[in-house]
Amino acid sequence: MTDNIYVYSTNLPIGVREMVSPGVDGYTIYVNCRYSKEEQLGSYLHAVQHIAECDWEKESVKDIENQRHE
Repeated sequence: MTDNIYVYSTNLPIGVREMVSPGVDGYTIYVNCRYSKEEQLGSYLHAVQHIAECDWEKESVKDIENQRHE
């Protein structure tokens, strides 16, 4: 994985642990600062898995999340 990854800690709604946004020169990960540092790290690693697996090329969000949580 050679893309740039930018990470920001920000207030997101409770229940949203992270968001990933693909961009022109890489990806931006937004991690919810309302959670503990350990939960934030887990959320970051979860987002990196999405990037590593090229999940933006897949069609079903439900299938993608099921695979990540197996």
